[in-house]
Amino acid sequence: YTGTSASVAAGTKVSVGSQSYTFSQAIAANTVAFSLKGFSADIANFVSLSGDLGFAKTGTDIVAVGSNVTAALSAGTSASLRLSNASFGLRSGAAGTTAFELANGTLTASVDGLG
Repeated sequence: YTGTSASVAAGTKVSVGSQSYTFSQAIAANTVAFSLKGFSADIANFVSLSGDLGFAKTGTDIVAVGSNVTAALSAGTSASLRLSNASFGLRSGAAGTTAFELANGTLTASVDGLG
């Protein structure tokens, strides 16, 4: 995160007590961004999500990216849907422009009784 008039140069180090962190990349002014590597979540044994995800807001644009993404939906043993090892990109702006692409990955589905 940076404020509207502040930026952070790559290599900037911040410390609190004995803990420190060095920014590996520059962050432009007016940027909100975070990244989750190895993210994993399970919701009531119905929906599971995992992968490497990044989210950013620069100015009025929202950007989301993902790699090694797996999403699964399951309704007991009777039905399931799974997308494994996919990548995606999303960009949405205040002007109403939205772009989304889902690439790669393997889709598997199972529905009992469906011929």
